[in-house]
Amino acid sequence: MKKILVPILLLMLVTMACALTGSPALPTAEPTPEKAVLEPTDLPPSPPTEEPAETPQEEPTEAVSPTEPVEEETGGYFFEEFDGDLSDWTPFVIAGDTKKEYVDTFGDRLKFELPNAETYAYVENVAVTYDDVYVETVVETIKGGENGIALFCRGSDKGFYEFRIHTMGRFAGTYEAYRFDFMLRERNKVPYVNLLKDRERISTYDIKAGLDTNALGLMCAGDEIRLFINGIEQLPVNGKDPIRDNVLSNGTVGIAAMSFSQGIVDVEFDSVSTSAP
Repeated sequence: MKKILVPILLLMLVTMACALTGSPALPTAEPTPEKAVLEPTDLPPSPPTEEPAETPQEEPTEAVSPTEPVEEETGGYFFEEFDGDLSDWTPFVIAGDTKKEYVDTFGDRLKFELPNAETYAYVENVAVTYDDVYVETVVETIKGGENGIALFCRGSDKGFYEFRIHTMGRFAGTYEAYRFDFMLRERNKVPYVNLLKDRERISTYDIKAGLDTNALGLMCAGDEIRLFINGIEQLPVNGKDPIRDNVLSNGTVGIAAMSFSQGIVDVEFDSVSTSAP
């Protein structure tokens, strides 16, 4: 019995001694931790990023199409040099043989040839009518005796206003102003109503008499009729009022030539133009 206890006691003493001296215990294996697997929903949030600055939006603008040329408004005004289509010009005869043609083109001019006495030939532009207008013509006296060269405005079936000058014959260097009345003509009365009132015609040095070129201007504006020769206004004179007449208010413009008792008149119109008065 004693033999069995002695070895047991010795073993216990040795074990206690080891504990007191701090001898390291034998390491034991620890379980290896499993690696964590992150599911997509477990991903950490991304660091915040700055939103791109918002580009200011410009107001939408209408598409701009190429600008097409705009024709200047002229009120139907024209400048005729008689070198193209003349279908807008219509002749008519007040006195003389209405079956004859007294007007024709000559180069780039409109030529009036009046071979007989007492012939009054006219040409009007039928393409446009005017209330108020300034019409001007440049005309050359080519040959002939006593003559009349005229310009008119507000032509209609009622009549027209006429400005007439003389460059040859006994009345050379004078001018006249009339309102032609078709109703008076139908009654076999003198259709030319004198607008100068107290005189039949007026003399002026502004007319280039003889075989020469003159520029004539006629303005119809409201009830006023104003006359120009080579750029110089003729009326009013001597402090008097300008010509006034309110019978005609609208119509065409045109030109004319007259032969009187001597016959044979040849004049050429270089141009006719209209503009605002």
